[in-house]
Amino acid sequence: MGTPPFMVFDSAPDACAPYSHAVESDGWLWITGQMPNYPNDHTKPLPAGIEAQTRNVSQPRWWCVRYAPNMSRPIELGNLK
Repeated sequence: MGTPPFMVFDSAPDACAPYSHAVESDGWLWITGQMPNYPNDHTKPLPAGIEAQTRNVSQPRWWCVRYAPNMSRPIELGNLK
């Protein structure tokens, strides 16, 4: 088994730390952890309250699903509306 492909997508929000957006391993796509910040402006303060932060965490990760290779048969995309 070689080194798994680590993916960084131009269409994704800017990373606020040095990490990849996803990694593919054995046919599974592992998407980076979700954060309560604003995806297009990580310098903006966190939204007030747990409900608003939860909404930010649960925003769809379309950029990852759309641009990741070999995603013809995903098992679960969860919360994508």
